Amino acid sequence: MSKRRFEEYENVSADVIREACKGDNGAMNRIIAHYLNYGRKCFRTIASTVFNLDVRFIPMDDLMQLVWIKFVGVIREKFDVLRS
Repeated sequence: MSKRRFEEYENVSADVIREACKGDNGAMNRIIAHYLNYGRKCFRTIASTVFNLDVRFIPMDDLMQLVWIKFVGVIREKFDVLRS
């Protein structure tokens, strides 16, 4: 299996990020979907290396949902999405 080439990687567009920062839930969902696999990989790595947890017994979908809810809250607080 070959590693994914960074030249072929597509970033989330600036327009989607702007809309998410304005509070557009659809745009936020696109960002979350885009980074979901990366988030799972990071979570598994941190769980096993930092906290010495056996990731086979972690309900990943439930935990990732909690992580994304917290992430959205931090983003909305930090970037003041209610402003026009």
